[in-house]
Amino acid sequence: MPEARREFAAPAGRFVFVVSTPDNWKSPHPEAQLFAVTGSARSLLWSRQLPQQFGPRFVVVNDAGTVLMLDEWINVNTKFAVLIVDRSNQTVAEHSTDDVQAALRVPMNQVVQMAKSGWWITAPPESSPTGDIARVQAAGKILTIRLSDGRLSVS
Repeated sequence: MPEARREFAAPAGRFVFVVSTPDNWKSPHPEAQLFAVTGSARSLLWSRQLPQQFGPRFVVVNDAGTVLMLDEWINVNTKFAVLIVDRSNQTVAEHSTDDVQAALRVPMNQVVQMAKSGWWITAPPESSPTGDIARVQAAGKILTIRLSDGRLSVS
């Protein structure tokens, strides 16, 4: 079970994404909020209930306020292996575990066998210096996710 409240900050600190449970995980779907940060003040940009059970396993927030959520906290094949939401609460992209497997071009049983975090992830994501892409190790490859449109590629 994840902590009742997790915070993820953009590299420059201008945005903070908060995943929390209003009922101490009686409901498996947490609330998410994106805040703009100015000095010590936070202003709420958006709030929504997340579809992932107990929230995402990993989160990356870039300096544009785009949020990348990876996998689910629980270990399942999911419609929400990759979920990207922009600073105005618009869903940019949504990819299932099957979509990820298709991009990796590795049989699903190998993807799952090599995973160390959740269903498909071998190592936590890393952001590019510009924050426009994230790289995720999976199945012996590097999955590149473009945050502007959710395009998946393998490098």
